[in-house]
Amino acid sequence: MNSMPFKCLLLALVMQPYPAFAQNPLDQMRGMIEQLKNSVNQPPGPQQPPAQPATGQAATPAPTISPPAPISGEPQSNIPADLEAAWACRPVTSSGAPPYDLVFTNSNCRPPKMAESENRRLLDVLIQEYKINLSDPASLRDFDKELARRNKARREQELHAREVQQQNDQTAKEERQHNLKTGAAKITSFDDAKLFYAPVKPLHEVMESPLLSPDGAIYSGNVVLDLQEKPGVIRGKILYGYRENPQAAYVLMQQTKATVNFSPESMRIGGGVQVLGRYIQNVQYQTVAGETKTAPVLEVLYFGK
Repeated sequence: MNSMPFKCLLLALVMQPYPAFAQNPLDQMRGMIEQLKNSVNQPPGPQQPPAQPATGQAATPAPTISPPAPISGEPQSNIPADLEAAWACRPVTSSGAPPYDLVFTNSNCRPPKMAESENRRLLDVLIQEYKINLSDPASLRDFDKELARRNKARREQELHAREVQQQNDQTAKEERQHNLKTGAAKITSFDDAKLFYAPVKPLHEVMESPLLSPDGAIYSGNVVLDLQEKPGVIRGKILYGYRENPQAAYVLMQQTKATVNFSPESMRIGGGVQVLGRYIQNVQYQTVAGETKTAPVLEVLYFGK
């Protein structure tokens, strides 16, 4: 047997690192897996320059790769909307020595109601948009002037919006009232009943202090059901005066054929009810202490649900 190959093999084994010589096959496989993972996680090395085409050959165009599309639902930068949100928070410059800071006066724009990151982002939008130097008093004065101008414009805009809304509401109310009175629309709510029977006076005034002579006018208000005097007649009450020593005032609510939503089977003693009716007379009653008092009688036209 030739001893040379055997010597070469023995020399190769001796030169192997000890762990590789000692590991069993399973350990070797695990080591290979870890090396593969590490190679995947390693940043790519320097790229080789593309091979130049041979003379006379046309260069193959490199493939173009489009940038990834934005993920659906991912917040996109929208400075105008961000700026409006920041102004709606109504920022002010903090007092003291520079560098100053911006803070929001609106409690909804401060932590914990607003996330700290959102609060900071809106402040940064203001600082960047108006190039505010928080260490420069002149820059802050310019910003305060702009702040005052914007706030004045906003107040005027809000006032105008309220006036327009009030006018629109009044127009819609008058139109609804006209339709109810002409029969073009039917009464479907307590507010409709008040429009239909307008003008309507506050009921609590004649409960607290009844008129000497009932005026036959329409009154409406909220009362608490106290008891049923007799079939078709319910007594209601309110409390008025000082909270520590309230006084009770009463009204008798009388059902008629014109009464809408009179359903004593679903009414509960101690429950509240809206009532609208005609003030037709007074009745006298005695309190537990023996005092004689007067209560108005209302011919009910409409009970609110």
